[in-house]
Formats: sequence, C-alpha cells, structure tokens
Amino acid sequence: MNILVNAIGISDSGGVVVLEKFIKELLTQEPRQQYIFIVSKSAKIENFINRHNYNFISFKLVSFNNYFSRIFYENYNFRKFIKEENIGLVYNFSGSKQFFNKSPQIINLHNLLF
Repeated sequence: MNILVNAIGISDSGGVVVLEKFIKELLTQEPRQQYIFIVSKSAKIENFINRHNYNFISFKLVSFNNYFSRIFYENYNFRKFIKEENIGLVYNFSGSKQFFNKSPQIINLHNLLF
C-alpha cells in the first residue's frame, strides 16, 4: 500500500522544518511503506527534496495559479492519481481535505509556531 502525503501548502522555512521532522519519524518506523509527497514547487522545497533521497519516499512537484486551481487539483486530480498509484491512505499534511475522495484520509494540522 502506498501513502500519499499532501504537503501542497508547505512553502516556507517553518513548514520545511515540520516536513523534516515528519521524515525523521518515518525513518524510525518498520516496516516502511512507500510514501509519495505532493509538494508545491518552490526553491526551499526543491532544496529540501535534494537533501532527502530515500528509496521509500518520492516527490511530485506541482504549481498552481490560484487557490481554486489547487482545490480542483486536490479534488479531481488526486482521485486519478490515487487510482494510478494504488494509494491506500491520504495524509493531508496541511489540514486540507478532499471531499470527493473515497480513500481513507488523515487530516493533521501541524503547529508551525517556534
């Protein structure tokens, strides 16, 4: 079973630090699942991806023109992607939810305050 991590809303240093912590937690778990992170394209995220090259994690970079294109992507394109990649769980890292997605979802709000 693959796990989709929706980290589209992460773009700044605080969010990258929380992503970093999340990946460190994944490294301690056995057995390891295949995690597919969908992230917004930015210089900080691309630098983050270059630092994390693990065989059980892959990244998909996306970019949006506006908030509505993101909503469309999360509610339409995710359904297709979930089917193609045999996703068994969607972990919504930034607190969003896909209302039309029938896959099990975890919605998590991370505390980005330091």
